[in-house]
Amino acid sequence: FPTRRSSDLVEQAAQDDLHAALAEVELIAFDDPDFTELVNKACQALAHLRSAVSAIGDLLAALVTLAAAVVAAGLLHPVLAPVVFLPAIPRAWASIRTAKQSYLWFLAVTSRARRLGVVGGMLTNRVDAAEIRAFTAGPLLLSEHRHLNASITADAIAVERRKAATQLLGRTVAGIGTGLAYLQLGTLIYTGALPLALAGAAALAMRTAASAVSNSVYTSNRLYELSFHLALYNRCLTDATAHHRLPVRATTQATTTHPRGPLPVRSATEPGWPPTHRGWWSCAGCRSPTPVGTNPRCAEST
Repeated sequence: FPTRRSSDLVEQAAQDDLHAALAEVELIAFDDPDFTELVNKACQALAHLRSAVSAIGDLLAALVTLAAAVVAAGLLHPVLAPVVFLPAIPRAWASIRTAKQSYLWFLAVTSRARRLGVVGGMLTNRVDAAEIRAFTAGPLLLSEHRHLNASITADAIAVERRKAATQLLGRTVAGIGTGLAYLQLGTLIYTGALPLALAGAAALAMRTAASAVSNSVYTSNRLYELSFHLALYNRCLTDATAHHRLPVRATTQATTTHPRGPLPVRSATEPGWPPTHRGWWSCAGCRSPTPVGTNPRCAEST
């Protein structure tokens, strides 16, 4: 429950900050395709913030389990404590490498994915159906959709092939590290440095530590992937702040003054304006901004 509640609060705060920053952006900024693309990526990154909170909780739990297993193995024999980390190093390297490959693929296909969605929406939308058939644009849109779809699929297959090769290399080296760890355990038992009665406990501690290391590496990999999306979110907030509209200065209404007092300010759409009764501006001769009968040059004052 605490993790779920924290995820909801973090997502709500992130959405509020992003939308508040975008609400103050000047209109011309949305004509910049780079800024528009960044806003789209930031909106997609909001969905990953909830996963980041749960991943942090899983990572803390895995680290506690790992620390307990390493301490237990170290108490049985000091050599077993560092040996536990031999399988972890190649797995961590492979996880970081694959995370970076996935992120680069995400950046490469985001624009094409948006175009694919626009073209697909035009082909399936009822609003655009009449115009597409009137201008016979259906074959062109279908060809564009197939081209974009094939391009994205080819890139996805290529990146998955590279990720599989990286993971295979990491798991191979991790397996070698696991073999070396158990070889070290057997050497300690053979030389009598570790009693045979404690060998089972040491093997169990090493298995628990290996499982905790795997969970820690997996969770750290998730957080590393999510950190790229968080960086996009922060970059969007920074750029949106830089494109904020300038504050409008308060202006005071200019009032035309006259020796006998200010002229009345009335709206041109106000009923009865301009006035037809005797008063301001009712003198047809002088058009003087004075009441009728007070201007000596006015013919009506005589």
